[in-house]
Amino acid sequence: MEKTKRQQQSPASEEPVAPKTKRSRNGCNECRRLHRRCDEGKPECQNCKDAGKSCSYNRTLSWGGRPFNKSPFRAALEGGVGEIATGSSFRDSSKSFVYGQVSSSKSTHRSVLAPGLKRTQSVPSAPTKETTRQSTWSTTSGTPSPLAWIPWLSEHHRTLFDHFANATIRIFSDNPAMHLAIRSLTVPMAADTNHGFSLLAAILSLASTHRMNLGIASDQAEIDYWRDMSVGHLRRPGIQEDGMTDNVFAATALMLCIRDAISNGERPLSWRLHLQGASTILRKSSSNLSPVEQEMRRMLTKFAISIQLRSLLPSSSTCSLDRMQQDFVPDACGMSPELILIMKDVRALRLERIALQAIESNSDSSNMGPLWSALKGRCLEVIVSAESIIDVDAARLGGAPVVHALYGHAAALQIYSGVLQLSNNDSGLRSSVNAAMALLRALTERPDAELSVMLLFPVLHIGSLVIETEDKLLVRWLLARIAAEQGRANATLAAAVLEELWSRSLVWDDDTEQMDLADWIVSKGWDLSLW
Repeated sequence: MEKTKRQQQSPASEEPVAPKTKRSRNGCNECRRLHRRCDEGKPECQNCKDAGKSCSYNRTLSWGGRPFNKSPFRAALEGGVGEIATGSSFRDSSKSFVYGQVSSSKSTHRSVLAPGLKRTQSVPSAPTKETTRQSTWSTTSGTPSPLAWIPWLSEHHRTLFDHFANATIRIFSDNPAMHLAIRSLTVPMAADTNHGFSLLAAILSLASTHRMNLGIASDQAEIDYWRDMSVGHLRRPGIQEDGMTDNVFAATALMLCIRDAISNGERPLSWRLHLQGASTILRKSSSNLSPVEQEMRRMLTKFAISIQLRSLLPSSSTCSLDRMQQDFVPDACGMSPELILIMKDVRALRLERIALQAIESNSDSSNMGPLWSALKGRCLEVIVSAESIIDVDAARLGGAPVVHALYGHAAALQIYSGVLQLSNNDSGLRSSVNAAMALLRALTERPDAELSVMLLFPVLHIGSLVIETEDKLLVRWLLARIAAEQGRANATLAAAVLEELWSRSLVWDDDTEQMDLADWIVSKGWDLSLW
């Protein structure tokens, strides 16, 4: 009787059971900190709403639950890098595995490990004294030293970072004010490791490459290690989906682009892929950016455009950067706005010439006359504009009239040889070449003076059209100085391009059509950055 009574009373006496809440693994930061169950409501969960707390789902970079001083990454930074040669690798380090395109390089597979994890050899200590030429590339930084920004870097890596801040930055522009602006932009971004280590690693790789090109140090293993680390961080999903992270990733892609551009060509296509990756990020909407983030975005866009303008071959992907040039300031490129417009017109005319040739080869050419006439008319207009730039800049510009005039000559020569495809004995072409060579000879009057960091582009274009042996010797001398004094191995590659071009006697044959430098590069399957 009592058992039956208890059974009859038990349903009424039991309280309703609350539905079981599944433990959240992706809750907000506040619930995770307090070890509470989070309903993962957006934009704020119920717990934070009831408690009046700020609700955020952004994740900061962690060290696997360990303090940084005890983490493997700290050990890796302290000891340099070590290299282990292996017969095969899980991936080809030459692949552009950031932006989804693969190069066909067949380089030797090597595995580079941080010695703090598994050391096989140590990195030589940084030289205590640098060369005399390098000392002229030192400048007083307007920002705190890397020791103050990133105190946990080892002494060797502080040396690399300091070299970037005081020497590598000088090949970005001839304008000292721009050096300060670049330091003010990149150093704090690299020091803020909440957004990852991609930018810091890219800067260390760029500085190592520049030092090797200058002959100060030589450690390809360290260069590859930092480059692979930077690319590896770029491959990770976005830690924080915000404007600052986009700026950091764009800056990283540009640093990697510059590193590959001034290297000795071991990854001949990667610089363009990094430029395309940076332009993709920079084209994203900036409506939700803070004023500081918008200013960073504008500065990064300027440098992306400067690399684009000084690339040898135009492409539709990089030309899309022109749409972002609403408030472009020429200081980043070191060129006047008029000259920038002329260079953009030259690239557009070259692409138009290629398109007309493709149409003509696939259809009846009898109706192509008006199109070719219109193209020729626009070419003559650009040539007139380039000649006016040459005359005006000499009187208007203070520190770089010769460089601007050389760019004007290079633009006119690209029209003559690359678009109009005139023979090498054309009077207008030869007149521009002779005038440009006279300006280049003026640079030899003061051999102790530093060469402009913008010279590589016009020297290569002018040198591709010279005939006289004396002119070729001058072009060789200038390219050798650029490579040795500025630490830009792409100047050595440019000299090799000219040597082969000259040896084939393709540029001074009076009876045949002029073979343009860019057409020659395309025929060889090369892609050289003249940044």
